[in-house]
Amino acid sequence: MADVSSARSGFMRRMVGRPRIGAGVIWSCLGLAWILLAAFQGPTVTRILLGALWLALGVFQGAIALHDRKHGRGFYQTLAPTSAVDDMNEND
Repeated sequence: MADVSSARSGFMRRMVGRPRIGAGVIWSCLGLAWILLAAFQGPTVTRILLGALWLALGVFQGAIALHDRKHGRGFYQTLAPTSAVDDMNEND
């Protein structure tokens, strides 16, 4: 079955690929750790912005991965089983 989607979702798929939930969690943890490190060792604007960027990236990837898992798309896509009738027609 062909994947029917709008132009917007096709653009988003090219931008994020097929993220996994674990990748979003790791990026979010990295961003949070970086922000906490910046807060305790003297906050600088660049450290906080870099941590916020990583945190936003992780949340975005996690949200896309959860959406994909809910709708069975992306990395969480399952293949449709073939029916016996289709197999018999291919053998003819």
